[in-house]
Amino acid sequence: HDALPIYKSPYERTTNIVKDLRQQSLNFDCTIIGLAQLNRNSDKEDAPTYRDFKDTGEYEQSAVSAILLHNENTDKKIEKRVEDLEIIVAKNRNGRTGHISAIYDQANQQIYEKSKYL
Repeated sequence: HDALPIYKSPYERTTNIVKDLRQQSLNFDCTIIGLAQLNRNSDKEDAPTYRDFKDTGEYEQSAVSAILLHNENTDKKIEKRVEDLEIIVAKNRNGRTGHISAIYDQANQQIYEKSKYL
């Protein structure tokens, strides 16, 4: 029988989970999409980077791609039906990185590329 691992810290736990997910994606030749919480100090005005992931640096090492969403209005509690959204391709082993201007339509829960929405 398999024993549950005992981790000494959240860092160790998260690191092992990320490594296991990466290994599973290689074993099954599939894409795994993971969501990660950002550190509290990433609540600053600047857009987040993949270095802001909480608990481990393993995300940036294991990930093939890292895509972050940034909405300046979130912290300001401004409620709009349609908001500007920045999509940040922070890491992409197989292509380009950069920023994409987008529109977030809250009512329909959809994201559009800004140049195609206007």
